[in-house]
Amino acid sequence: MVRLSLRASSATRVGADAIKHLSHRAAVTIAVILDDEFTIRVAREDGESLVLAGLTLARAFFEADPSARPGGYDALAGFGHRDRVGVEDVIAMNTTMRSRSKHAWWEPVFASDQRWLREIPADLDIVEADEDEWKAANGSALLSAAVAACIRPGIGLAGATKLLHLKRPRLVPILDRFVAETIGVSLPDSPTVEQRVAIGQRLATAIRREDAATSTPFGGSRASWSRTTSIAP
Repeated sequence: MVRLSLRASSATRVGADAIKHLSHRAAVTIAVILDDEFTIRVAREDGESLVLAGLTLARAFFEADPSARPGGYDALAGFGHRDRVGVEDVIAMNTTMRSRSKHAWWEPVFASDQRWLREIPADLDIVEADEDEWKAANGSALLSAAVAACIRPGIGLAGATKLLHLKRPRLVPILDRFVAETIGVSLPDSPTVEQRVAIGQRLATAIRREDAATSTPFGGSRASWSRTTSIAP
């Protein structure tokens, strides 16, 4: 077993004990299991390499993270009103994802007509859609429009994507600081709405690229790095 920092090496390895750090902080020391047969290598945005002990990490997540348990955040994704963001979604996010998003911050979103959400096909999948399908659906623009509609004072990229994931779980990955730094993207201090949307789009593009490069057949479907690590559903 070896211990490495996410920022300490050009070959960052994430194993079983990493699960306790997921969604909490990016610069952490992580315990590594080196003999996992489902190793996944991801090209980070900063030119470095991320090496994941995929099966070990997935097992640890489903065993240890409350959001993956029955009745948790993952179980709520895709339920409720499909084309409308409401206060019940904020309650669900706060209850199951350790968020502290005030209902008042979301009032402008509740009051809007939310056409940007209705325009997103319920089955649009950030991982499974090939390039032709993604372009035909205008996937990048739809995702950016949804994120931009939710970001406002008090609601950053992490809060926006956590809530949007409940409405379109196959499309919207959770993009918090840990995910950004894992993928090799540094977040500026006090970013503007436009910067947050651009960062979200960069992260989503990297997720699609690396899923296409690293996904493998598993149980009749594709086992992707982002779904192994629960970045995408």
